[in-house]
Amino acid sequence: FIDFVAALANPVAAILTGMIFTALVHSSATTTGIVIVLAGQGMLTLETAIAVALGANVGTCATAGLAAIGKPREAVRAALVHVLFNVAGVLIWVAFIPQLAALVRYVSPAGDVPRQVANAHTIFNVANTLVFIGFTTQIARLVEWIVPDSPITADEPLKPLYLDTALLSTPAVAMENARRELGRMGSYVADMLDRALPAVLGNSRGALHALEAMDKPVDRLHQAIIAYLGRVSLNRLSEDQAQTLMQLVAMSNDLEHVGDRIATDLTTSTRKRLDEHAPIRPEAARRITAYHADVAKALRQAVQAVMEEDAALAAEVRGMKREVTVLSRDIARERFRHVPDRVDGALMAYVREVEIVEILDGIFKIARRIARGEIETEAEPEPDATPLVAAAR
Repeated sequence: FIDFVAALANPVAAILTGMIFTALVHSSATTTGIVIVLAGQGMLTLETAIAVALGANVGTCATAGLAAIGKPREAVRAALVHVLFNVAGVLIWVAFIPQLAALVRYVSPAGDVPRQVANAHTIFNVANTLVFIGFTTQIARLVEWIVPDSPITADEPLKPLYLDTALLSTPAVAMENARRELGRMGSYVADMLDRALPAVLGNSRGALHALEAMDKPVDRLHQAIIAYLGRVSLNRLSEDQAQTLMQLVAMSNDLEHVGDRIATDLTTSTRKRLDEHAPIRPEAARRITAYHADVAKALRQAVQAVMEEDAALAAEVRGMKREVTVLSRDIARERFRHVPDRVDGALMAYVREVEIVEILDGIFKIARRIARGEIETEAEPEPDATPLVAAAR
């Protein structure tokens, strides 16, 4: 290996050599140490030594990858971040190896080659950190897109993933984990709302039963989140932390309430319609579908606003009131116009259509309330505000 490395001249070949050797020995420090020794004996030029050291940074990703095998998705994501950081950093620097060598010669002109190799390695890592630190959010989203959460079905319990009791003594971190758990809960409830539309407009009692079953995991996760936040509230909280805690408690309650509106109110109304043999008219179904789309959009954006602490997005949800209200009024006018023509089953279908719209309207109001909570949390607290104590409604 030493003779082979000493004969390297092409920087790409040197990078690949450093990468492969490091992956085999599971130690970038070993590779870098060998490179420094060879450079000190004059067997490697500074440029070649830097290239091998860059390859070692990529090769060490193999260790992280092996360590993540069989681990939770968060561990896999952490390993992937390590890979992306090192690979992207090397790709950036591979074209600037001569310039990096010139820089370290300028920084340490009196130093020997081993010291210059060490300095180059330090500059490489520090510079990469400074470049990527401004893109942590984008990198996190990319990694979450590459390694998404496991899909959740009604048959799987919605078990907590982030409610780590070891973090209870650190309220800020614990509440951030609770926020992430609420993101999972909100996504699941939004999926429930998406599935509700075909179940409510259709004639399948099995679909209604599946919709009801989806609410049980929501209730369990709601209880776990409330209990966790209750334990967090036992700490001495700052004013901002207390306000955030109450926002998270309120959001958990609201999402649980949405689940109940879907699994209880919508399914009950639909069962009554099926018992009454009252199919919904195509025109009414079209209008309800459009209204449902706006409500579902508002719910997802409200949850996203809280997850990302985005007051602007929350304000956008609040601003949807006008267009949703106009659509609701159009549906009401259309229903009223057709009432005189309705008899027997048609009249009962009209009653159920009214119920569906009213239930969806209630869900929209909950979405706006969730968004309002984010806006109020982001606002400057009043000077005389006092800390709040978490309590489930």
